[in-house]
Amino acid sequence: MKTTTKKVMALAIFSSTLLFSGCQKDLYDPEYVASKNGLITGVPSTFNWSTISSVNLTVNVDDQFLGQYNYVVEVFDQNPIIVSNAKLLTKGLAKQGQAFVATFTIPQALKTVYIRQTAPDGLKVVRSYDLSGSTLVCDFRATKTKSVATKSVVKKSSIADTTYPTPSNAIEINSTSSKKYNIEAGKSYVIKKGAVYDGDISFSWDDTKKFLYVEGEWKISSDIQLGNGTIVILQNEGKITFSKNAKLSIQGSSDSPGSLWIMQGGTLNPSKTANVNIYETNYGSCNNLGAMYVNDITLDSNTTLNNTGTIVATGTLGANNQESTITNDGKFTVETITFSSQPIINNNCYFKVNKTASLAGATCNLGGNSYLGTTTMKCGTGTTFNMSASSILEATESASFGSKDKIIGIGSDYAVAKFKKLTAGSGGLNISGNLEFECSDYTQNTDNDKYCTIVAPAQTVEYGSPTVAIASDPNGCTGPGSTPKVDPPKDTKYPLDVNLGTTYTYAMEDLWPNYGDYDMNDIVLAITPKYTLNSAAYVKSMTMDVDLKAVGATKSLAAAIQLDNVAKENVTGITYSVQSTDGSVFEVGSNMVEVDQAKAVIPLFDDAHGFLRSSGITNTIKSGSSVPNKTVTITITFADNTVTSANISDIQNALNFFIVTDKKKTTRTEIHLRGFKATDHVNKSLFGTGVDNSSKKSYSSIDNLVWGMVIPTDFNYPTENTNIQNAYPNFRSWAISDGQNNQDWYITPASGLTY
Repeated sequence: MKTTTKKVMALAIFSSTLLFSGCQKDLYDPEYVASKNGLITGVPSTFNWSTISSVNLTVNVDDQFLGQYNYVVEVFDQNPIIVSNAKLLTKGLAKQGQAFVATFTIPQALKTVYIRQTAPDGLKVVRSYDLSGSTLVCDFRATKTKSVATKSVVKKSSIADTTYPTPSNAIEINSTSSKKYNIEAGKSYVIKKGAVYDGDISFSWDDTKKFLYVEGEWKISSDIQLGNGTIVILQNEGKITFSKNAKLSIQGSSDSPGSLWIMQGGTLNPSKTANVNIYETNYGSCNNLGAMYVNDITLDSNTTLNNTGTIVATGTLGANNQESTITNDGKFTVETITFSSQPIINNNCYFKVNKTASLAGATCNLGGNSYLGTTTMKCGTGTTFNMSASSILEATESASFGSKDKIIGIGSDYAVAKFKKLTAGSGGLNISGNLEFECSDYTQNTDNDKYCTIVAPAQTVEYGSPTVAIASDPNGCTGPGSTPKVDPPKDTKYPLDVNLGTTYTYAMEDLWPNYGDYDMNDIVLAITPKYTLNSAAYVKSMTMDVDLKAVGATKSLAAAIQLDNVAKENVTGITYSVQSTDGSVFEVGSNMVEVDQAKAVIPLFDDAHGFLRSSGITNTIKSGSSVPNKTVTITITFADNTVTSANISDIQNALNFFIVTDKKKTTRTEIHLRGFKATDHVNKSLFGTGVDNSSKKSYSSIDNLVWGMVIPTDFNYPTENTNIQNAYPNFRSWAISDGQNNQDWYITPASGLTY
């Protein structure tokens, strides 16, 4: 950084790598202006050099207890359900008629925050919000989160009231008269109640409708095709049984589809022993109001499968064409589902897949109080679930999604999608609407890509800990239901500790009002703040863990924080876990705040070297002087009802960190971050000298450069004489883009150039 030797000054003009001599560094010379070789050029005058932003938040909770108890509201940088070390950004209490209002700080690179509401009975929900401005409103009241479903019943569909009474002129089929019948166009045939027919039946393939009514039993021993215009109706107590493996194919045309109707009380394959495959191809339809026991079911072009009764398929349900439609209003159980197209599933009751459901782009519409469950779910190519209120979608082992898949809560109240484990592809799954997403193990979004986007009012809960109550009905539509596990209500009261999870690193240059070498390591310290709320409005105390990491200077440097929104008389006392101040720079009064200041100035240390127990340049040269970091915990106590959380929690505007470079108590040289004002003890005559341009913006230079920054992480600072733009390749892009690009530049250092 600094030297007074003219020889080295000359060398600096020609070589930025030899810009400063480490052994002669920081001998203050007010005449000295470091070479600008290696400094950053092209920085917009509007750039504020901040890596953090402020957010004004209002949260209204869904108070189910009518104001009797407080709800806990917490805001995190990641979803705490899947990230155990998610950082707390702010915290408070709320209830009916009392919103949680706070101002808090985020890294500018953070684009999404996660707000958790914890109810007095222990139920927790998380909603995520993308940040598009400085104001955020979260309203958990927008829809109910604890709706109790009405009694689940088997519902009627459009086919439920369909009847096909056997006409009186139907031609009787029986084994005594013939072993072979040809069902002719325009005619009706019947196997009467009590009769058993085991002969052959063939159907003409013209488009004219033809009917076969089964009141008794039709035994089939070979493959059967129901073609154009053929309609087979199993009446009450009617049966179709199979004496061996057989394939039932239902075909037709758009003008004259073939169809199978199983009426209430009718049964297909009642013995459940035959291996029956049903192929519904080319406008065929199968309509079940009774009971149907089969192996495979395959749907092809423009086919439909409607169920209001019971279907049990021991094999695979498949669909080969996007025009296929499956509507379930009863109980449907199948071993596996394999779709190679994009069919439509309308499920209004109970639909269970025992093993794997490969849904491959299907559109699944779940009616209210319905259940669609499987063990393993495989989606992709635009699979969409539209879920009405109190419907349930479940995968008890795992679910995988591709890109552009969607789960949408379309009802006036919440539906539940629950997955033990979920993976999603790049650009992946979008969850939105009135939906509770119950999962503790899913693909986490990254800075550059979204895998699982959850858009409020959709909310997440831990797997096995739902908040939406849906009555279970093993014999009806909702199956296992959704049962919240609630504890007796317990109130959380003040005082409330708010232990923020973000560490802020301050990295400073010490040659103001002249340039240094921009290695930003003359003072490096990290501060982790926390505070205690005495009420919803006021803070009782604030604690800072201050970790001094490096002193890349030979001169004596002091540091303090001015609380810009706190008057000095509103501090009643300060305690230090270890002695870090000696009064040589900061003279304090009885409340331990610096005297003769309008605002509260909190000394951190008067001599960085003395506090670190080192001398000279320390912890910036890898082969040089190295000592352990030194930490002091500072607790500031405030007068009752004088300091709000916004006064101290908004790091961007509340904590005015600065260093003193000349050991003076008054009329001293202070270096602050850009935009922050100096204390009452600053030497005002230095403003406007050297390269300082504070008349435009305090502590900025004529090139809009700065002498200090705060970074919202435990920062790896540059090694001695390493310009920060070399240590961090994305730093320059961030600066010259007015902070729009590479906002997280500080997470990607160059190899070997940071300490």
